[in-house]
Amino acid sequence: MKADKVIHHKPALELIKKLTASRKGNILAKTLKGLPHEAKLTFLGNYFSIRFASNDRSLHLKLFAKQLHNVEFHSASRHFVLRDFFVGHCGFPVYTSTTAEIFTKGFSKKKRHFFRLIIPVTEELEFFFQLEKTPYTSDLGFRSSLGFCAIIHNEQLMLCSFSKDKKQHYISIDSNSVQSYESFSKKAYAFLVAIGYITGHLAGTRGYFFAYDDIIMKDPVHILSRNFRPEIITKQTPINWNPYAYVRSKRIADRYYKNKTLSPVSSVVFSKLSQKAYDSIDFQSALILILESGAASLLFRPGGYAIALETLSDLIVDKHVEKLSPIKDKLLSKTIRKECTEVIKRYRSQIDDESLKTLLTRIEQLNQITNKSRLKAPFDLLGIYLLPADHQILLTRNDFLHGRIPDLTEAGENRSLDRINNDLYYASERLYTLLSLLILKWIGYDGYVINHARLQASFCNIRLKESPYRKA
Repeated sequence: MKADKVIHHKPALELIKKLTASRKGNILAKTLKGLPHEAKLTFLGNYFSIRFASNDRSLHLKLFAKQLHNVEFHSASRHFVLRDFFVGHCGFPVYTSTTAEIFTKGFSKKKRHFFRLIIPVTEELEFFFQLEKTPYTSDLGFRSSLGFCAIIHNEQLMLCSFSKDKKQHYISIDSNSVQSYESFSKKAYAFLVAIGYITGHLAGTRGYFFAYDDIIMKDPVHILSRNFRPEIITKQTPINWNPYAYVRSKRIADRYYKNKTLSPVSSVVFSKLSQKAYDSIDFQSALILILESGAASLLFRPGGYAIALETLSDLIVDKHVEKLSPIKDKLLSKTIRKECTEVIKRYRSQIDDESLKTLLTRIEQLNQITNKSRLKAPFDLLGIYLLPADHQILLTRNDFLHGRIPDLTEAGENRSLDRINNDLYYASERLYTLLSLLILKWIGYDGYVINHARLQASFCNIRLKESPYRKA
């Protein structure tokens, strides 16, 4: 997609406005005869509502708490299809149903088109100091630098962040390839999650997909609107190449700036992040978990990060697991486990069945790597040096996963509530920094990540002699 190509946002936004405006029309369900024709379609928050009236009392038993599929709504200008038509409220003779997905009649998820996804967001998505930007021109009458490109499976996608009338904010994702809805939506969502991780802002709640017959992508031939997971805004990002945004000392910030130490994530590197999010649902889920943890309460946040760290460790280590096992020789490991099993079975008459089963299972797991080794392994594989404070926080994994709050400063059982909260906050920032190092190093980024633990150390009353940025 060329940077100087005009992107036609205006027709799509006008169609969104029309779709979300209340309208009257007729409804038709092929699977249910006698459904009243006159109805009103209204957009309420994050779903579409259909309201209609009928004096036919038998309709109540046919409809109430039932879910119909592909119910048609015919308005004066367009005909729509409601994918799931669920009647959840009945105040006879008025019925109200809701649907999470609506699309224009004739739309097929298998038919190939050029696609654009537009998502309304509560505030403008910004990535001035995180990503390598691609300028674009919008038919809304402006040129912006808030564009970004990525490649997924040799297909170029472009994201634009823009506002209308300075009040309504949107992002759009376009593809330059003809494909099915299913193909585009999967790539677009992986792209969305990847940029959400880098910016700390995952757009969501509701998306509008537009299908076009040509690459100019001006006049949509179809629209589909559906629910997404709720929008997440954390404001926490792994990198920021503007040192003045985070470093409190102007002298230190000047040094980073003048030496050009910091750099954004390039389109090439970001494409690797998007590709991994596309290829692995586990990795994609880990990125979402990081975002959700960043927006969660302080009590849950470090535990969420610890779980994400475990997931990433498994993904990165993967084929190297056997090399990390205590016993490197497969045959020797098998022999030792076999002999241990024989010893246990020799005393089976003195052990109840349930305990015997537990012991035999543990023997089979005898050569598994320890939790500490498991969490440390990906850092070793990627050549990331761990500081003493990093080792300390990795040892808290079991505490967080079992709902305990580690005593990081050895304040004792009677530590204050402020000390407990500071321990939670510091642990969260330390784990987030470690996650940043792992993820960005894994995708080939060779710049510096923000050392959030160092930046928040004073606030948490913890002394640290570390730099505000760490090399990935």
